[in-house]
This record gives sequence, C-alpha cells and structure tokens, in this order.
Amino acid sequence: MPNNLSRSMPAAFAGALLVVMTVGCDSEAALGDAAAQEGAAVDPVSSTPPAPCPQCGTITSIQELTRKGDATGLGAATGAVIGGVIGRSVANKRKDVVTVVGAIGGGVAGHEIEKQIKSETYYEIAVRMEDGRTQMLYAEALYGLAPGAEVEVVGDMVKVRAGT
Repeated sequence: MPNNLSRSMPAAFAGALLVVMTVGCDSEAALGDAAAQEGAAVDPVSSTPPAPCPQCGTITSIQELTRKGDATGLGAATGAVIGGVIGRSVANKRKDVVTVVGAIGGGVAGHEIEKQIKSETYYEIAVRMEDGRTQMLYAEALYGLAPGAEVEVVGDMVKVRAGT
C-alpha cells in the first residue's frame, strides 16, 4: 500500500497544479476583459456631444447704470432757504416775489442734488446661455467679470466658471 500512495501523490499534485493554472489563466482572462471594458467606458471620443449646461453661458455685454438715490427732503429744504436768501439779496424791486421764486427754484434744485449725491452705480450683465437664451442680471460690483468670460449663473449671481 505505501507504494500506491507514493505513486498517487505525484499524480494528485500534478492534478492540483493543473487546476490552479487553469483557474489562474481564466482569472487573468477575466481581468483582461474587465480592463478592456473599463478602457472602453473611459474612451473620451464620443459620437454625441455633451448636453448643454443650463446654468452656464458667456458674458456678451456689461453696461454701467446709475440709480438715483432717495431724497429725504433735507436737500429741498436747504435749497429753498438758500434760493430764498439769494433771491432776496439780488432783487431790487418786488423782493417778496423774487424771494418766493428763489425759494421754489432752490427747493427743486436741492431735491435733485440730494438724489444725485445719494445715487448708486450698478451693472447690467447680459449672459448668452449655452442653451441659446439670453439672461440679464444685475450686480453692484463686477469682481473681475468682463465680456467674453465663461460664467455660471446661480440664482441671481454670476460666477466665473471653474477651469476657465
């Protein structure tokens, strides 16, 4: 019996080695197929263009605008006093009429001057979106935005697109 065992041992070892090699070859083939499939999935060449980014676009124009400030009445009152004093001092005859006209003119001028002093500058930004529409946005400052910049519109804010 020991003789049979010693003869069957090399045969068993050879059989086991054959199984390991066959399984190993199949695993490598499977890995090769998986790697080939992954490579195909990552292939950058595509027959269809990427879908447009609905919130992305390019700035086509920026226009600087001015918004008049709110008048509190202080400018009108101050203007009326100054206008009345000037009118009274320059009038030779009819001082009362010239004083009233000066006060009215000074009040109107003072009101407009106060609105100009409190005026604010803002910017109207036209963005041509990737889907073809044009969107108008308003900003208090430009923060480096310029026509031709690729941007992303988030709510009512404009941001320069990452990577541009």
